[in-house]
Amino acid sequence: MDIEKREKLRSRLRSAKHLPEFMRDFHDQKDLFKTIQSVMETKNPETCGSVNWMLGQCYCIDVFLKFMAMHGYELRKVGARVDDDETFDLKVTMEEKRKTDDAVFKKWMEEQIGKPPGE
Repeated sequence: MDIEKREKLRSRLRSAKHLPEFMRDFHDQKDLFKTIQSVMETKNPETCGSVNWMLGQCYCIDVFLKFMAMHGYELRKVGARVDDDETFDLKVTMEEKRKTDDAVFKKWMEEQIGKPPGE
């Protein structure tokens, strides 16, 4: 591969254009992979038990998807019309996970420091 082509590829990989826009930010990736672990671990503990969200994120984003992008592939939402009954809304799933985490953290804080005054 010539130097110019290699630099274009590096630039594309750095820009993360091979990923959907919502996955280009590290913190959004982290939230996504924590949600994946939470949902899939509950449904398939034997499959997901040895892989935590961090290993999954590192391998998928930094190895697998980058390797595929080097070969002309990108991750994107299906363009074909899909019946809404066949899929879940990713934003809703991630928001439900965030609310559950917030409730768990609030309960833990209350146990640590007691109920706030006035309650």
